[in-house]
Amino acid sequence: MKLKLKLISLILSLLFGIATELISQENIFLAGKWRIVLDGNFKDWPEKVGIAEGWYKTELPTNKSVSMLNQIYFKNADFTINDWINLPGSTDEAGIGAVLKQSNIYTPGLERLRTYDGAFWVQRKVVIPNDWKGKTVKLFMERTLGASAVYWDDIKVGEDYGVAIPHEVTISKSVQSGIHTLTVMINKDDMRYAHFGHHGYGGNGSSWNGIVGKIELVAKDSKAQIENVAVFPNIKNENVTSKIYFSNESQLENLTVNFSIRKKGDDKFVLIKTESRISNILETTLSIPKPIQFWSEFTPNIYELRCDLLSSGKNIESYTTTFGMREIGTQAGHITINGNKVFICKKISGLKS
Repeated sequence: MKLKLKLISLILSLLFGIATELISQENIFLAGKWRIVLDGNFKDWPEKVGIAEGWYKTELPTNKSVSMLNQIYFKNADFTINDWINLPGSTDEAGIGAVLKQSNIYTPGLERLRTYDGAFWVQRKVVIPNDWKGKTVKLFMERTLGASAVYWDDIKVGEDYGVAIPHEVTISKSVQSGIHTLTVMINKDDMRYAHFGHHGYGGNGSSWNGIVGKIELVAKDSKAQIENVAVFPNIKNENVTSKIYFSNESQLENLTVNFSIRKKGDDKFVLIKTESRISNILETTLSIPKPIQFWSEFTPNIYELRCDLLSSGKNIESYTTTFGMREIGTQAGHITINGNKVFICKKISGLKS
């Protein structure tokens, strides 16, 4: 069955460019060709056209079939359109948006060659392998702007919001193997608070619309899941305090955690400690292998901490994070790093040097 699913995935990838390749046991990377259709925002309309017409229930319509909607959005401006987009990427890169026209000699800033800042839908096929059956699966999108709504087959499974943080939505807490349809609507026009950063709004030609960075499905054991790991260095004692935060649904009985550390770039991790008494927040102190390499702006040495969650000796999840051995403090009005004074200088925009 597993071989059959892989063959189906490969055939779909070659023929349509819309099915994902099985990359690893815990991640399915979704970079590649996606269908796209625009759903421009109109402030006086109660909901998006794609929601009202149920675009997520079947294959997305072509932009030609919704040409009237696009004509209304772009008004009298010349625009170009595309039914496909390569993700990670932007609508600008896909050749979608109002075409930049020749302007006066003076402009308030750099301008985009093509501009589209309304809502859009993307869609592709995904093959879930047999060994993911019953696991919790989440969609991770490292960077997008505004609101996201996620549909798995013909059901809305969740939504997220933010302009400077990853979006993460749980697809299923007990996923089924086989071929599925993943549909995502991104609405940059959903402004729930004021935005002033050039990454999303403003001049200088740096605004964009799309999904960039890492896009992947992540599978986790449904029994227990690590949500986050925080690390707090202690320079004096030459150790770190680690805090593991587990999801509220985690069943933590009869589980153990192995803590391993290595200098970033080294081949092997060194096992530091094993903890078997686990609560929703597991806090422990870890010694750093000698000799310790401290962090500074001139020698930015980085360590990696890997936390392996085991059930009956079997690794059911691994979480890796990075940290530097440094402490920030103050001394006689100066900021210090590891006891050394540092001078931070930044020009304030608008002031003459």
